[in-house]
Amino acid sequence: MPYSLLLSWPSVTIVHDVPRGWLYVDWRGPQTRATVTRGAAQLQYFLQATGCRKLLNDNTNVTSLWHLENAEWVIREVLPGLGAAGLRHMAWVYAAESGSWRSAEVALAMAAAGPTVMAFYDVPAAYAWLVAADGGGPGAPGLPLVS
Repeated sequence: MPYSLLLSWPSVTIVHDVPRGWLYVDWRGPQTRATVTRGAAQLQYFLQATGCRKLLNDNTNVTSLWHLENAEWVIREVLPGLGAAGLRHMAWVYAAESGSWRSAEVALAMAAAGPTVMAFYDVPAAYAWLVAADGGGPGAPGLPLVS
């Protein structure tokens, strides 16, 4: 079975892409700190349970504006927890909401240590970069925010 559905909530779906050895997370609808906290806890669990080191973090279906202070909180609180659970590479796909990418971009640029995070405007570019991560060849063009 190439894909394994690990979690399906109204705000988030987590899938294990078995052949590629990564997790795919699809955030949907309006997001709050509460929904992100719950989803991130599940991501930490599934990173450890599967041994995955890569994550395709898809925000294209998020419908709420994600403000800078929330993006900073993700970098300060959530990303270190994911790193502690084994995450090494995250392809971050911006929300389709026109202004949300700005706060994510600023916050990602402030991240110091931890997993390598690259941000993208679309899933295919994020996918290509994640395939190439860890020496798999040159990745697709993205916005190198954290290395």
